[in-house]
Amino acid sequence: MYSQNSHLNYQLKIWLLTLIGLIILIILVGGLTRLTDSGLSITTWELFVGLVPPLTNDKWIDYFESL
Repeated sequence: MYSQNSHLNYQLKIWLLTLIGLIILIILVGGLTRLTDSGLSITTWELFVGLVPPLTNDKWIDYFESL
């Protein structure tokens, strides 16, 4: 994967190290979120409730009161 161009090799090294650093950061933030129970407040994921979401404020209130 290395080429004769040392500048290109340096840029590739920086790119790969940046990606590894971001992946480690994502894993750490996810682990911290999991350990502290500070995730999203959505505990149930209803993916296929209906074709169209409630369109009025009253229907939204009715929907969340029925949960």
